[in-house]
Amino acid sequence: MVFSTVRAVYCAVLILQVVQAAIALQFLCPDGVHTASYLSCCNLYPVLEDIQTNLFGGGQCDEAAHESLRLTFHDAIAFSPSLTRQGKWGGGGADGSVLVFDAIETAYDANDGIADIVKEQKTYVAKHNISPGDFVQFAGAVGVSNCPGAPRLQFLLGRPPPILPAPDGLVPEPFDNVTSILNRFADAGFSSEEVIALLASHSVASSNDIDPTIAGAPFDSTPYTFDSQVFVEVQLQGILWPGTANNEGEVLSPLEGEVRLQSDHDLARDPRTACSWQSFVNNQTKMQTEFAAAMAKLAVVGQDTSLLVDCSEVIPIPGDFTGSAYLPAGKTMDDIEQACDTSPFPSLIADTGPATSVPPSGPICHRDLPERCINDHLDNNCSDASTSSLVTPKRGLKAGASSQRIGNSSLAPIFAAGKPKASPSLTQSHLSSSGKLKASPSLTHSHSHSDIQANAERTTQKRRQEHNSSSSQAGPSKKSRTSGHVTMTASMSSAAPLAERLRPRSLEEFIGQPHLTGPDSLLMNLMKSGLTGSMIFWGPPGCGKTTLARLLAKHTDAVFKELSATDSGISDVRAVADEAKGLLKLTGRRTVLFLDEVHRFNKGQQDIFLPFVEQGIIQVNRVLSLCHYVFD
Repeated sequence: MVFSTVRAVYCAVLILQVVQAAIALQFLCPDGVHTASYLSCCNLYPVLEDIQTNLFGGGQCDEAAHESLRLTFHDAIAFSPSLTRQGKWGGGGADGSVLVFDAIETAYDANDGIADIVKEQKTYVAKHNISPGDFVQFAGAVGVSNCPGAPRLQFLLGRPPPILPAPDGLVPEPFDNVTSILNRFADAGFSSEEVIALLASHSVASSNDIDPTIAGAPFDSTPYTFDSQVFVEVQLQGILWPGTANNEGEVLSPLEGEVRLQSDHDLARDPRTACSWQSFVNNQTKMQTEFAAAMAKLAVVGQDTSLLVDCSEVIPIPGDFTGSAYLPAGKTMDDIEQACDTSPFPSLIADTGPATSVPPSGPICHRDLPERCINDHLDNNCSDASTSSLVTPKRGLKAGASSQRIGNSSLAPIFAAGKPKASPSLTQSHLSSSGKLKASPSLTHSHSHSDIQANAERTTQKRRQEHNSSSSQAGPSKKSRTSGHVTMTASMSSAAPLAERLRPRSLEEFIGQPHLTGPDSLLMNLMKSGLTGSMIFWGPPGCGKTTLARLLAKHTDAVFKELSATDSGISDVRAVADEAKGLLKLTGRRTVLFLDEVHRFNKGQQDIFLPFVEQGIIQVNRVLSLCHYVFD
């Protein structure tokens, strides 16, 4: 009897070991480097390397990562069993229809702002021959893995291609009331607790379009870390509008520079969801666990999971977060609007220092202006008075509205915007203890007004002589010269402002900043050695930033490219970088990118330069004008 029992135990242990060995079985991928539980998962490693390098800027928690996370929701939640029961098309769920039928789905109001990431992702789908539904969810899981504190999300492979576009009206929006939001999610199979868990994504998100004057403003004060700070700050009393007032889908914010969505505000205070919201405060483990579970469910909405294989091992392991939630400096527990009636709000310690102001991820002046307004805005020391009458309100801005809650917006309450892009490049020396940006001293001119005026007169006379000489030789034909990226004809030149006509065309004509342009200055010595590298030119308007950057570029053997942040975007920078990469491989020549008015780019947009500069593909000369604060 004893021996029979021992034999049975031995057999059970042996069977368990065999099962464990089978579970642990790994296949060596064709690349000879990676292993996977399923051979089909091996195909994901080249995709992973490609998007981490080229889409996510070298594995950053950047704008593309946040936009990709947002897209997982917009693609999957457009699924309605109730429509199907009515004999209508209820959507394919997480099938990638947003990539295949993008001309239709990106035109839906709730999908406003996703067109750029859709366009980018489509190129990777075509390149790697991966199904659209798989890529949308894979990119979202990889993107959020770049954010410290995030959980490692599950990824299942094998979604079939979509057959029809998703129906319109299935993506919730931030002006929807709580009942409408919960009903929409319930139709797709999600509980109210899972809705709040999905909103943990707002810890690493920002507003793109809800307020056009502060595009890129985050939803909490730690927008590059997956932590519970968003659950704290949404619960604080609202006291101000971070940009313009009374935008649809927005309510008063507790902090300068931080946007609060109406849907977040209401869900945090509604009796049906308030306690779920509060439960995530300072509970990183719960936040990670429940977000991962809700995302795993979202990623397979409308899919037959028996046909999918688990390739979660390909998803990178996110970095750790060991901090704690806190009250922003200047706030107390009295500022918390307690809504859960079954448990007290967790006691938090307030940060020290002056009242917290979230560092802007948009332009320095906290204003995103039409090009026609920029000069007046800067000339008036960033005063709103000079531009308020020139800026046309965006859809969703209601003039004269006074209520805290607004009724309409184009942003979805989940993954409502593209995140602020990449980890901020601000160093500690740029920030005060409260996170505010420190003001920098103004630059001064070292030459007298009379010296500059005399040189201007000499330069004007010389150019008139050159123009008259060339005109007499060339007859009535147009005289052209290249100034940066704009070709100036004679008629254009004569109509140009005085400052442009007098702009020096050689270092010999340049007056001012002798500490930079003097014969033994550091800058001139670097230029002679050909090791100028990337630079930032900063100072008040008219001190010679743009002119000096252009002149230095002419003295290098590099290819010179010029953009202005007032009329260029990320796609333009990527195009220059792609061209520079090919040129470097073929000829060995580097490319100097001159970017004027770089402060028009928000923080996320500026981070696009990091991988290209670090890899030596381009050198960047950046120019920004003096305003209240300076960052880069």
